[in-house]
Amino acid sequence: MDNKILNKWIFGAALLLLAACTQDELTEQAGTLPEGMYPLEVSSATLRVEAGSQPWGADAPQTRVSENPDRNSSKWDGGEVITVQLGDNETTTTYEVQTDGSLELTGDRLYWAKRNDKVMAWYPANGTIDLSNQSERLAYVLQANETANFDQPVTLNFEHKLAKIRVKLTGEKAGDANNVKIESYTYCTNTNGAVKGNETSVGEITMYKVDDKTYEANVAPGMDIAKFKVNGGEWVDLSTKVTPFEGKVHEITIDVKQATLKPEGGNFTV
Repeated sequence: MDNKILNKWIFGAALLLLAACTQDELTEQAGTLPEGMYPLEVSSATLRVEAGSQPWGADAPQTRVSENPDRNSSKWDGGEVITVQLGDNETTTTYEVQTDGSLELTGDRLYWAKRNDKVMAWYPANGTIDLSNQSERLAYVLQANETANFDQPVTLNFEHKLAKIRVKLTGEKAGDANNVKIESYTYCTNTNGAVKGNETSVGEITMYKVDDKTYEANVAPGMDIAKFKVNGGEWVDLSTKVTPFEGKVHEITIDVKQATLKPEGGNFTV
C-alpha cells in the first residue's frame, strides 16, 4: 500500500480520536457527562438514628423493616427491595438489601448525565400501603434524598415518612387489655416515598402489642388521632387530639381504672 495513503488514514484516525476526546472533555467541563460512561454506585442504605419524639431510624440497612429493642429506632432485616432514581430521569432501578447490610443491584444500571445530581430512593415500591392491621408488624414507608457527585459512591440515608403512635396504658386495669385500636386512615398511597392518606378509608387500626401495657402503630400524617378502643369495646374520645407528623413518635398515656375503660371525669393524659 502506498505509504502516503496509509499516513493519511492514520492522520485522519488520529484527528477523529482527538475530536472525540476533546468533545468529552468539553462536555465534562460544561457540567454534563458522556452518555453511558459513568455508572451510579450506591455504597449503602442507612436508617437515621434518633430517639424520643424525634425521627426514629437505625445504623444497619416489602415488609421486612423492623424495630430495634429500644422501639425508637428501626433496622433493615435483609431482603428489602429499594427503588432508586438518579436526577430527573424517570428511569429507576432496584437494589436488594443483604443480611450484612450491603446492597445488590437487581435492576438495570443507572448512569450519571451530570457531574452533580440528585439521587432519590424509596421503600417499599410505589402503590397502596395497608395500615389497618399492624398486630403482627408495623407498616413502613421510607425515603432518601441525596445530592451527590458522579465520582463518589452514594450513601442513601432513609427517613420515615409515616408517624408512629405509641399508646401506654397505666392504672389498675391496664394489664387486662389484650388489644388497642385507634382511628385513622387505614390505607395510604406511596408515590416515590411521598405518603398520602386515603380519605375514604378512615377506620380502625389494630396496633402492635409491644408488651402488656404498650401498643404501637404507624399512621399516615394528615389526620388527627382523636379516639381509641380497647378489647373491642366502644370508641373513647381523647381529651386532646394528637396531630401526627412524619418521622415523629407521638406517645399517648391512658390511665385505665375501670374494666369498661371509660374515662373518669372525661380526662386522659396525652
